[in-house]
Amino acid sequence: MGFKFHLLVEAQGFSGGIWLMWNRLDIKVNLITTDFHFLHVQVQEKNVDPWLLTVVYASPREQERGETWNKLRQLAANINEPWLMVGDFNEIASPEEKKGGAQ
Repeated sequence: MGFKFHLLVEAQGFSGGIWLMWNRLDIKVNLITTDFHFLHVQVQEKNVDPWLLTVVYASPREQERGETWNKLRQLAANINEPWLMVGDFNEIASPEEKKGGAQ
């Protein structure tokens, strides 16, 4: 894919999988923890204070998604530095946003 560096959470069959890829040599990414539904790292850039990044791919199944949210809440309780969380949370704000699949 052309990226020099990467971290990943392996998929299980056709389910899940998270890839974090980057090219810049002046960025250090230190793995803190992984879960099947997220990857949590510290990013260190030259001349910038370290910051945290969590990449999420939440389950479409409600019970599993709830477990992921609980783990993320526990993670958040101990964070005192800049933090960016990105990904697919498989959440909607209202039923009107839902298109396709089971209602």
